[in-house]
Amino acid sequence: LTIAADSQDHKKEETIKPMPQKWCNLWPAGIPFPEDWFKMCRGY
Repeated sequence: LTIAADSQDHKKEETIKPMPQKWCNLWPAGIPFPEDWFKMCRGY
């Protein structure tokens, strides 16, 4: 793996990481939900 591909994989992992529970319960109004929001918050 090149360093570029490595860092891309790392970024992917970070985006799918679950969000803090308080972010899922109290999402700020006016901020659009990310595409992965339901994936990240499904555990809460």
